[in-house]
Amino acid sequence: MVSCDNGFEDLNVNPTASTELELNPKFAYLFLKSAGDEFEHSYTNILCAGQLTQQVIDTDFPQSSIYTTREDLQVAWWIVAYTTTIKSVVDIIAQLENEGNVGTEMGIARIWKAYIFHTIVDQYGDTPYFQAGRGFLDGVVRPAYDDDQAIYMDMLNELEEGIAQIGGSSTLGGADLVFNGDTNKWKKFGNSLMLRLAMRIKNVDPSASNAWAQKAINGGTMSSSDDTAFMTHTDGPTNLNRNAWGIYQPRYSNARIGATLYDWLAINNDPRLNILADPAGPAAGNRFGLEKDKLLSIYGETTASYARVNPAITKLDSPWVFLSYAQTALLEAEFAASAGNHSTAETKYNDGVRANMQIWGSHYDASLTVDNSTIDDYLTANPYDASQREKE
Repeated sequence: MVSCDNGFEDLNVNPTASTELELNPKFAYLFLKSAGDEFEHSYTNILCAGQLTQQVIDTDFPQSSIYTTREDLQVAWWIVAYTTTIKSVVDIIAQLENEGNVGTEMGIARIWKAYIFHTIVDQYGDTPYFQAGRGFLDGVVRPAYDDDQAIYMDMLNELEEGIAQIGGSSTLGGADLVFNGDTNKWKKFGNSLMLRLAMRIKNVDPSASNAWAQKAINGGTMSSSDDTAFMTHTDGPTNLNRNAWGIYQPRYSNARIGATLYDWLAINNDPRLNILADPAGPAAGNRFGLEKDKLLSIYGETTASYARVNPAITKLDSPWVFLSYAQTALLEAEFAASAGNHSTAETKYNDGVRANMQIWGSHYDASLTVDNSTIDDYLTANPYDASQREKE
């Protein structure tokens, strides 16, 4: 109690410990977490969203396939975002600000923050945004919920300003798990994401939607699948590095391709049928809304009667696509069609369909390659139809 305390605080500071991590490992962790773990993918993406769209049906949890939302499952992605990715990207931006970095790295962080919140707002609507992730910075541990329209307009502004900050090089190196330091691809990603957000609001604010969509296209969107924003997974060393679908598959053995998706692909002779559904399994999709006992008593079927998702696209080291050129091309087709420019819309429609059919062989597994003649035949049988625009 009476001893000298001169230098006491310095003596209790570990000189070999870092008080703040470097930015590169923070970025790498952020990208890995943004691709998602099995928790949020199995609950929110598959058992909820995947069943609402009837792409995948799980007879153990079939409620969402008949549009009965399970909030205890739906909330998974929200939980993970607010406990990890949102805090991480806000922390990165704060550190960049402290370091006076207003260049490429700041631009990438702002674009990625918009991407993260875009996935959250589209699923949950009004959500904490302007104060979110700032508890460790200013003590706001109960951030206010913000209106989704205000969030969308701010995200569009963030994208525009973030893209403008990206220069000709990046210091992220291998920590950039999405584009490996290619700043031109980051700009295209930012503009393509801007286009996606713009098209999301076309039925709410047509004027703003058209202006932002045109700004995105003028700025330069993705032009081929080489520009697709994706991350290559590895089989370990932890589940964080593995593809979440690959982890999910063996745990949920009763998850099968939904009949709605399977039947549409089959009726339209779509070559993606044997890409999405396991060609070695049964040639049928799972009926929606029925648990195992009902399937057996009504139809005499079990989950083994239906095709599983193709294991060739759900390997532990399969990539995770954040935003693809195929999606971007189809958004440009939609934008052109809404303006009555059906020539451009047809070109972009064909480009989008072709790119989606090709990406499985180029990015996932070479065995899934679809040759050009097969794609040509499909487009001949399923051409762009301008009259469909008039039915919206």
